[in-house]
Parts: sequence; structure tokens; C-alpha cells
Amino acid sequence: MKKYFVAFDSDGCVFDAMEPKHKLCFGPAAVSVFGFEDFKDEFLRLWNDINLYSCTRGINRFLGLIDSFDKIKKTGRLVPDLEPLVKWTKQTDMLSAKSLENYVKNTDSPVLKKVLQWSDAVNSLIEQTAESIVPFENAKSAFEIIANHADIAAVSSANTAAITREWEKFGFSKFAVEICGQEKGTKAQCLSKFKNSGYNHMLMVGDAPGDKKAAEESGALFFPILPGNEERSWEALRDKYFPQFLNGMYDTNNEYIKDFDKLCKTEVTL
Repeated sequence: MKKYFVAFDSDGCVFDAMEPKHKLCFGPAAVSVFGFEDFKDEFLRLWNDINLYSCTRGINRFLGLIDSFDKIKKTGRLVPDLEPLVKWTKQTDMLSAKSLENYVKNTDSPVLKKVLQWSDAVNSLIEQTAESIVPFENAKSAFEIIANHADIAAVSSANTAAITREWEKFGFSKFAVEICGQEKGTKAQCLSKFKNSGYNHMLMVGDAPGDKKAAEESGALFFPILPGNEERSWEALRDKYFPQFLNGMYDTNNEYIKDFDKLCKTEVTL
């Protein structure tokens, strides 16, 4: 066990996966499963704004579905009532498909069965698009340097199987002490678990506001991989900000965090 610990989000952070997964998998699967063909373009634009281009970037898939349905309803569109899903999100301690599946067995809710159908369809589409997923430039070289000084883990809200497949394919899994997907809890819960295991010097690297929030809740420092400027962000982490972290001189108000905070203030408009 090393003195230092660095957690990485996966989609949109280590891998250029956010855009293809949402534009080719999450959104289109919702249109197909819930029958939104009549307002497909409107829904897909809203879905992408919520999940990629606003302060809710990187939100859990089920919370993103609820948010999308709530906002599309305000345009007068008829969509299923997701109140049973809302109820589940408020009482479950794990926002995962497996947890929802177990819950559905006890409730036999038609709308929740539809949500599970959508989630399964998303996973199937992600497997089909796996060949298009590649790491960001400079991510691998940063891992090689960071692994010499710190223990590394994946901490993501994606499903563990998909994360593991991508990390193994491109040789990142050899650096990781653990891969934590949605089945292992929220990002904050996973980070807190690592802190409680004895890590006192922790850094969370991510591309979404939820990553920063998870870091703050668990007492970890945060460094952002800026959407649209990933290559430069990885270079800066590798050459400047990770060395600062090791030396106890990490600038918590650096230029990357300032730029990232602008994203955190972007709200979705209809």
C-alpha cells in the first residue's frame, strides 16, 4: 500500500467514451424502448445537454433518465410516469441495474420493467460500440508515471463490466488496485472506503461536476480533465499537478479547476 492514492473516473476522463456512449447508446435506446420516435431529435438534444454539456454531466443513468423525462414533459410531450423510479432512487443505497432488478421483483412495476429493458439495451449497444472507444492522448503516459508513486483505482458510475473491459483492453487495469463501478456504490462511497482503509493523501481525477463533489465529500483533492481539452489536461496532470500533489503543494484553485467550474454553472435550457 503506497502513501498516495489517485482515483480516476473512466468515461470522458480516461477514455473518449462519453460522447459515443450517450449519442449512440443511452439516448437512442430511450427513444426506441419508450417510443419517442415522434420527438426523437428534441429528446436526444435534451438527453445530450443533460448528460454531456451541463452541470449534470456524468450523472448516473437512472437519475439522468428521470431528469430527461421531467424536462421533456415541460414541453408538453407525453412520457411515462417515472415516480416508481424516483421512489427507488431515494431508498436504495446503490444506483445500479442489479439493485433495481432486485427491487422490481418485489414491486412488479411495469414502468420499472421498462427502465430495466432500457438499461439492458444500453449495455448491449455499448458492447457493440466498444471498438470506437479509445483512451485520451497522454492518459497512458500519465498512468505510467503516477503508478510509480501512488496506488490507482477506477471510480466510475458506469457498470463494472464495461469499465473492466476497456481498462484491460488498453492496458490500464495493470495499474489499478481496484475497479469500482456502479455496483460498488456511489463515487463518494467508494472514495470514502479507500480513505477509511488508510489512504490520507487522495486525489480524484474526473471530467464531471459529480466527480468534484465526490472528492469534496470524501476529503480528496480534485483535478479536472476538461471536456474538449483532454489531451492538454492529461499533460498538465502528468507534468505539473501530480508532482504538486506529491510535494504537498497542490494548487486547489488552479486554472483547470477555474475553467472546470464554468461547466458546473451551465444549466440545461429547453
